[in-house]
Amino acid sequence: MRFCPTAVIALALPLLVDARAPKYEKYVSQVMGNIAYIDTKQSIGFGYWVQLADKSLIPLFNKLTLKDEMTIVMPNTEAFANFIESKGGNWSDPETLTTPAWRSIWDDTYDYFFFKTKLNTSAIAEGETVVLESYKQSPVGDWPLTIAYRREVGYAAIGVNDTVYNGTFVAEPWGVSNVSFPDYVAYPNINADLVTGWIYEPRNLSVTIAKMNVTAWTDITSRLPSIASLETQQNFTLFLPPNDILTNALAKSDADLLTFINAHLVQNTRVVLSPTAQTVKTVAGNLITASPSSVTSGSQNATVTMRDIFTNGGMVQFISASLQGNTTTAAVRERSEL
Repeated sequence: MRFCPTAVIALALPLLVDARAPKYEKYVSQVMGNIAYIDTKQSIGFGYWVQLADKSLIPLFNKLTLKDEMTIVMPNTEAFANFIESKGGNWSDPETLTTPAWRSIWDDTYDYFFFKTKLNTSAIAEGETVVLESYKQSPVGDWPLTIAYRREVGYAAIGVNDTVYNGTFVAEPWGVSNVSFPDYVAYPNINADLVTGWIYEPRNLSVTIAKMNVTAWTDITSRLPSIASLETQQNFTLFLPPNDILTNALAKSDADLLTFINAHLVQNTRVVLSPTAQTVKTVAGNLITASPSSVTSGSQNATVTMRDIFTNGGMVQFISASLQGNTTTAAVRERSEL
């Protein structure tokens, strides 16, 4: 167990306030003062970290009004220590984390822990997933980065000494973080949730897929420009079979390969899996019925191996098998109609 240095605790909250936004001084001070209740107990790094950012919290609060609802997700102290060490920093020497380079890191990081909805985790039904938009813009388009909170089935209310959690902020395949201190009222319109790990930002579609060792995706996108363009699109859901199936699909012509991928691609929506099965239509025209554990399309069935994976644009549902049956391809249909 790591302990935060005394210097971290001693850092004064007034650093959050500057002359650029005097009308928000009381607001910011009250919010951070209330958060300090959690901060000094389990996430000392949080108050330290947000104050080190070059711009502090003032620009963020300038975007808001006093009526805007918000959720602040706070990694615990252990998570901060691990993050700092992963960037080559020295957690034991906080003064080294005030350099221009580190201020830039903090400034780039903190917006993703502030979300535009006041999440009440206890009101979410077991098995349900809620999508939250952050105050950080996606690097690939003009939309916010998102995160998913899932109320896990069988999770009880918070127990003594944080031995029971009520849900999870999902950032797979990079990591997950259980909520160990939920829905603390930092301000009437702001809830704060302490989590057991780091909150990882979603990455590019190709990077996310590569993390799952699906190497054939690179060859697919090199052949299909329309599929490669998903990298900079927002609302889509890709039901992605495993690498061996995609590798076999590479033997198809470009037209047939595109039809194959389109049979797994839903446009204009991000399909978040919930206990109630959903039926959606793919670009290829086949219907997919999806639940948290399985998906079907006609006679084709697959197991969901990793669900609700946000990229910095759309979403991926990793599945165990192909959803394309022995259907006539678009190219064959076109020739038959001549």
